[in-house]
Amino acid sequence: MRLACFVLVLLLARTCLSQPHDAGVVPDDPMDTFLAWVTHHGGYHSPKIKIEDIPSYGRGVMARDDIKEGERIISIPFDLTLSHSNTLKSDLKAVVESLQLSPTNQQAIHLLYEKYKPDSFWKPYIDILPRNFTTSLFFSEEEMGTLQASPLRNFTIRRKESIADQHRVTFSRLFTWWPEFFSSSQHTLSELEWALSAIWSRAFSFSKTNGGLVPLADLFNAVQDRSRTKVRVEVSKDKLEYFANADIDKDTQIFTPYGVFKSLSNAQLLMDYGFVLEDGSTKDNVMIVLDPINPKQDPYIKDRETILDRYELGYNEFKLEMDHLPHEMRATIRCVLATQEELRETAEDRNEGLYKVISPNNEMLMTRMLLDLLRGHLSRYPTTLDDDETLLANRTDAILSTNTRNAIVVRMGEKRILRKWVSVVESELINLTQAKRKRRRPQQEKQEL
Repeated sequence: MRLACFVLVLLLARTCLSQPHDAGVVPDDPMDTFLAWVTHHGGYHSPKIKIEDIPSYGRGVMARDDIKEGERIISIPFDLTLSHSNTLKSDLKAVVESLQLSPTNQQAIHLLYEKYKPDSFWKPYIDILPRNFTTSLFFSEEEMGTLQASPLRNFTIRRKESIADQHRVTFSRLFTWWPEFFSSSQHTLSELEWALSAIWSRAFSFSKTNGGLVPLADLFNAVQDRSRTKVRVEVSKDKLEYFANADIDKDTQIFTPYGVFKSLSNAQLLMDYGFVLEDGSTKDNVMIVLDPINPKQDPYIKDRETILDRYELGYNEFKLEMDHLPHEMRATIRCVLATQEELRETAEDRNEGLYKVISPNNEMLMTRMLLDLLRGHLSRYPTTLDDDETLLANRTDAILSTNTRNAIVVRMGEKRILRKWVSVVESELINLTQAKRKRRRPQQEKQEL
């Protein structure tokens, strides 16, 4: 899991081990070289921390000794960051401004430029960046298949296509206009995917207009449980610093909090940052799509469209979360299934309209259609939730790759949401059916009399 914080920072790293180094000795290890570079250029890292390869986490930061509350852990001057502002101070200022690229794309191009620049100021930092990522962008075909019916699969495919388009358009200009900076042999499509992944998975936002890669700060792992985080982030006009906000025991990992201002679904975490929350995210969701109304088969389509527009329900894609099934989804289905008379009455209703029961029969039909949609979406996953739970319980990390395991966790979260709402709507349908029988019983008794 990889994440650091201020606004939202999510990080990914891998293996390496760092020991204390003497500033007067030229280190051979890339991590030691990097730490010496940080110190030489005004950065600070406490002698009480160490960087290690941690089982189940990859590379992270450990306490070498006890750390007291309030002690400074790291300090990174903004001059060391590969940020948007520093990109605009670099040799590439004219390049990125002429192309009118987003800050993220500007930083990706800047990162690639510095990667192949022989005397790059940031070489010690770039040398310790991961060569590969565990984001879905780097999944094999087999691992993509493990996502099953998860929307993440199509999102990832579209992202790859978008990056390919960007490389074709943007880099063809770079190769032609600035051959002294860029070459087709070095700045390939796979290199652009790598650079963008580095930015997406590691970048900090330290103001509304500036953000980017922050060396050393991006080595801390993150957790969603705030009780396990013991780092306070402080940002001034010229540096970012971490302080201990509680006592930290020796030989414990130092975590930063996950998502200071917002949380993300496991699918989003895996696509952008290469990790998942094992117990699921509070923002896990499933998108349900309603088939559009066929105008040739519906004589009342104009009436339906008028009513849907009035309630601003002109869309057919709905996001389900564990604790939320959109009222708009039920309202839309009510309108789609309404009879001519029900449409007329709804059009005259200036209050709740579609957001309340139109008629007992319409509510029954709506609930059945909703249940069919939920069951149908769940059936698109070849394995059940129970199958997945058994698979994870019986397979070790040595058998399941990190990517495969993460994909299974994502699809399990989506299946939990669907199974929960299938159960809820099934109960609603049972209650509606029982209520219908009760309404019929007096009529039957009256007929018998």
